[in-house]
Amino acid sequence: MSSIYDRPFLCALYLHRLATAEQLHQLVSPDVSLDLTRRRLNGLRKQGVVDRALKEGRQGIWYLTDRGRSIGETMDELAGRTSPPAPEDPFEAKMRSEHSLAVLNTHLAFLKDARRRGDEYGYLDWSPEIYHRVVEQGADALIADALMRYTVVKPSRALHRAFIEVDRATMSSEALASKLLAYARFHQLLPVPVRHQRSVQAQSAIPAWQHYYPANFPRILFVLTGAGPTARQNRVRDLQALAQTSPLVERTLQTVRAGVASLEEIEEQGPSAPVWASLADPQRPRCGWAEL
Repeated sequence: MSSIYDRPFLCALYLHRLATAEQLHQLVSPDVSLDLTRRRLNGLRKQGVVDRALKEGRQGIWYLTDRGRSIGETMDELAGRTSPPAPEDPFEAKMRSEHSLAVLNTHLAFLKDARRRGDEYGYLDWSPEIYHRVVEQGADALIADALMRYTVVKPSRALHRAFIEVDRATMSSEALASKLLAYARFHQLLPVPVRHQRSVQAQSAIPAWQHYYPANFPRILFVLTGAGPTARQNRVRDLQALAQTSPLVERTLQTVRAGVASLEEIEEQGPSAPVWASLADPQRPRCGWAEL
């Protein structure tokens, strides 16, 4: 028997690649029991559209099969959306799960907060692995962990977009800071002149990013996890130091809002709580993400 949650389950797995039953439950069916969510997933597994890998402790990691991805590509809810590369087998799913699940937990923290606040933000308002070139010629690219589209309702309506970077302390602090530099390069990128026969078209005065985000450059939100408080604080300071010492980053953060918080804090207190440290102004008190 079909369930009203079957389509949302497929949509969520198409976008996020991997998820636990508990995550899918919170994403699309928090109003029913977790056991019912598990039964529906097992039903979809019998139909050959989803499969799962077992991690330590027998936690199931769910993902779409080739048949499930083919179905997802035809869904109206996913028109124009892309899906990150899917795991080919259960072993690959286990190896790739930690970062994907941490990114999804960040989405869930915003989703839970939005439901509490009455804001407009749903499970499809989060797009993982957004690609942008940061140079006009060459292969250098910015791949954000996610792009969030969030509408605050009170005290007045405001649409916010934010790039999300989730760091599990698996890369060096220098490598993490380089991500901020990549955002600055994308923000400053201007299209190169295009030659037409004997004339040269004047270089556009419109930055490349405005072709994707006409109103404002999205906020840049770094979310830290997988390390203790001291290590996280060191990473916060390294990001703030780059903002103070790199002319390119400093210029970007004059107009682009950017902050950093821990996943544990936004899960416990909510991302709208004062848990975000400003990257542009280390002396500024911590604030909610929309107040950066």
